[in-house]
Amino acid sequence: MREEVLKLVNHEPWIECGENRAYLKWGHYPETEGMLDPLSIKRAFVIDSGGEKPVVVGRDKESSQKGGLFLEFEAEKPYMVGVELDRGIYSITDDNKWIFGDKRLASGYTIRETRWFWGYIKAYTFNDEMGEIKPFAAGFEFEIMPEVLKPFKSGDKMKIQLIFRGKSVNSVVKVGTKDGIEEVAVDGFCEITLKEGVNVIVARYVDKISTGVYDKRNLTATLTVVAR
Repeated sequence: MREEVLKLVNHEPWIECGENRAYLKWGHYPETEGMLDPLSIKRAFVIDSGGEKPVVVGRDKESSQKGGLFLEFEAEKPYMVGVELDRGIYSITDDNKWIFGDKRLASGYTIRETRWFWGYIKAYTFNDEMGEIKPFAAGFEFEIMPEVLKPFKSGDKMKIQLIFRGKSVNSVVKVGTKDGIEEVAVDGFCEITLKEGVNVIVARYVDKISTGVYDKRNLTATLTVVAR
């Protein structure tokens, strides 16, 4: 059990966009590891200039070959695809057992800590000829927000901010590209140098508000941007 729960912490989901179809993947970019459980998806949507629209989630031969679930929708560029995940509540005992459930389901065990895992995933797609625009916000509880959107090129710097419940927070982001993973500290804002191809930006935040059901909430946010 412990190994499976560690995968929840150490792996992350991300979205790669195509034409009115995207792929929801799981692992460490660019490597996928298994298929994300579709039952963990609580919300899937796309936002364009016309507002928010629904997204259909599924699996077919093409998406399986790409190592993910498909997200299908109708939208006009520029648009943002978003997915919200509930990965469940897990408890760890004093003797290092991981229990799938909260404190109420772990009666009889001495629980060290209980955590709830959530994921907030989004990706932007835009027209090659457009100029700078203000990005659509997903409205997630925890979100990576770029300052502007434009047709990014390799070597461009993108300024981002981490937002938790409407307020800026500090953390460290990991940026996965074809060249590997880099870490960048976020102190209010930070600048990320984009590389050619897919750039997957990952941030984590711990909500320390304790309840009778769990002690903390582990929140993961990912943002995918493509540079030409």
